[in-house]
Amino acid sequence: MNSFDGPASTSGFLVGLGGPRKGHEAVVRLLLDKGADVPTAGSDGKTPLIWAARNGHETVARLLLDRVANVSTTKTNGTTPLILAACRGHETVVRLLLDKGADVPTAGSDGKPPLIWAVENGHEAVSRLLIYRGAVVSTAETDVKAPLILVEENGP
Repeated sequence: MNSFDGPASTSGFLVGLGGPRKGHEAVVRLLLDKGADVPTAGSDGKTPLIWAARNGHETVARLLLDRVANVSTTKTNGTTPLILAACRGHETVVRLLLDKGADVPTAGSDGKPPLIWAVENGHEAVSRLLIYRGAVVSTAETDVKAPLILVEENGP
């Protein structure tokens, strides 16, 4: 009998073994099929979905979301999967998260919404997608710099 024959043996494995972090879809699927706990976070507060979104692993993120991962899950600092995917320019993951109900205007603890992260890092396709899906382009009501100012400051 190997260690994956019972659901109790998989608690926390999704984070600890790095499947979502490294995009190992087959490993993640195996662990989920054996009862791994999807929302379990590591000591750094990152859930499997956070890791998959951060590293652009769309198939793993989809698998996790289809198995009841919360699209609005946050790290301990308030960062969402959408913010991490937008910040790193992972357009397919951003689209998936939006399709699954991620909140476009939600900002992290630093006050920056996903659009600001995408603009700051020069991710045009992600910025367009977020705007198309309802991201606010005016910052009159926030303390965050306007997207156009960020484009000027961060230029090509």
